[in-house]
Amino acid sequence: MPVLIGLLVSDRMDGSSACYLLKDPSANTASLVADSGPGAMPLGKAGSVANQQSEFLKGRTKNSTPSEVKVEFHLRFRVKFHGIKRHYLVAEDANGAGPSLKTAGERTVP
Repeated sequence: MPVLIGLLVSDRMDGSSACYLLKDPSANTASLVADSGPGAMPLGKAGSVANQQSEFLKGRTKNSTPSEVKVEFHLRFRVKFHGIKRHYLVAEDANGAGPSLKTAGERTVP
């Protein structure tokens, strides 16, 4: 089972000035990467955390099978974060091993 699941929403494969969410299903923690790229802000008890591109609201995680995890990310995009954005996904194990970011689709943020 992955210990870190990431969703990057951006016009490029870069976490800075993007909406980059991280979820640790085993610890049931979640965070949003800071605007500059390095560092992350935990979701915490307030139930939401924001950067200049998006607001990350509480989501949920379900273990469907021992080898499958389903994660929901609830987001609100800021007005200035409009345009075509690609979705990238990543999952890492406890050793930090796993595939690099993979393109998972795109959408137009109004």
